[in-house]
Amino acid sequence: PNLKKLMSYFEKFIGKEHGLLSKIPGWIVLDHPDTYPMDLKDEITAMNCLYYEALKQAAIIAKTINNDAQQATLWNKQADVLKSNIRKWLWSPDKKLFLDSYGSGKCNQQTQVYAMLYGLVEPGEMAFMQEAVAAMNRSSEQSFSYYLLYSIFDAKPQWSLDFIRNNWGTQMKTPLFNGSWHENWDIANFSSDLMTTSHAWCSGPTALLPQKVLGVEPTSAGWQTFSVKPNFCDLKWAKGIVPTPYGSIAVDWENNTEGVFKLYVLV
Repeated sequence: PNLKKLMSYFEKFIGKEHGLLSKIPGWIVLDHPDTYPMDLKDEITAMNCLYYEALKQAAIIAKTINNDAQQATLWNKQADVLKSNIRKWLWSPDKKLFLDSYGSGKCNQQTQVYAMLYGLVEPGEMAFMQEAVAAMNRSSEQSFSYYLLYSIFDAKPQWSLDFIRNNWGTQMKTPLFNGSWHENWDIANFSSDLMTTSHAWCSGPTALLPQKVLGVEPTSAGWQTFSVKPNFCDLKWAKGIVPTPYGSIAVDWENNTEGVFKLYVLV
């Protein structure tokens, strides 16, 4: 019942003209608005991407947990219509990127990441978008940069690892670093004293290194199945243990100068 209430709440904000979420009330934080603002007008691309994914996930919950195929079909149909409208009204054929909002001329990094993460980008568009996003370099805040890297790590592994080194790594050398990740990239020069020096949402490498460098990720619900697909980058080795509900997965790989790759997995 609560999930239905939530989805119904957002449904009432679908505008008649474009069939998109419009004029959502409240404080909308899609990335840090003070340091990396987006052009947020009435019909925001990132919000519609999030709503699209919410409909898809709600349909999965309805079908697999509640055994409610009728509700799942309804939410999937709503998702399909929304995707079509996002593509129609928020995609820029000239720039080959998504606009921040309907009526905006800006195509910020965060908007492209939301579109890539939630399946709004067609296969033939993906490579250009990944290059465009990488060319923007650090154009999002520390907390959001996990999603930035997750969206392009497999396509641009060395760029992604270097991003971690150049940004999180640089933060480790600052006087304010205390062993925990800060709330934003440049906390020393932030406009107020409300930032923290221990912010869980900014700990991107803590997840990215086992996911994308060690290469261990789930391929089905609850880690019933998993894959091991390392990104070597310029590294010679990596090892680690990933805990799961079914026990730990220990991975140890080596990539030597002779081009011989060795992978050891203990489950």
